[in-house]
Amino acid sequence: MIGVANASMLPAVQSILAKNTPPHVTGRVFSWNQSFQAMGNVAGPMIGSVVATSFDYAGVFISTAVLVVINLTLVFNNTREMRQARQQ
Repeated sequence: MIGVANASMLPAVQSILAKNTPPHVTGRVFSWNQSFQAMGNVAGPMIGSVVATSFDYAGVFISTAVLVVINLTLVFNNTREMRQARQQ
């Protein structure tokens, strides 16, 4: 499942990173991206198992939905300037 998600998401993420970072820091940005992805691949299942044990299996899906909404809000707010520049 992680492989399918990575195969569909990573090319888009890498394109956005390459397009929106200055050339002299692109390598650093890509290394941060890969580091956080690896940490998420380790921490995600561990947190999911704790949530499933504590709140039942449905709690995993509810907590995932909440985290996705929080992430969507953060991305929307932090990319507002970029979207406005693109519209002009």
